[in-house]
Amino acid sequence: MTLKTVTKRSGNSVVYDRRKIFNAIAGANRDASTASDKLNAEDVERVTDYVENEISDRDGIDVEEIQNIVERALMSHGFFDVAKQYVVYRYKHAQRRDAQKNLMDTYKDIFFASSESVDFKRDNANINADASMGIMRANS
Repeated sequence: MTLKTVTKRSGNSVVYDRRKIFNAIAGANRDASTASDKLNAEDVERVTDYVENEISDRDGIDVEEIQNIVERALMSHGFFDVAKQYVVYRYKHAQRRDAQKNLMDTYKDIFFASSESVDFKRDNANINADASMGIMRANS
């Protein structure tokens, strides 16, 4: 295996860790609808081996590409319900990342942006919106 690094969505590179692929497949497997749809331990290993084989000749890869390969591997092995759960897992994580980004953007707007650049800080003309606690303005 020559794969050494995985590039995260943030752009940071981390050391490749097979366990993350295994754990993601196992997590989707836990969420499968019925016992008959679930993979056994050997199946999880086999799909993980397949994914690892697909990416082994690279020096680096991004996490999104690994996830796409995992989805294809699950489907090519006939584990359609687990593949569906994996897609749902990815979707929920994408929603969570978006919510966290929106929260942080709002936090920055509230505490660090000037009221001239952020509309919602100018909602009350009697409040100095540049003060984090909204200090009352003196009437001039």
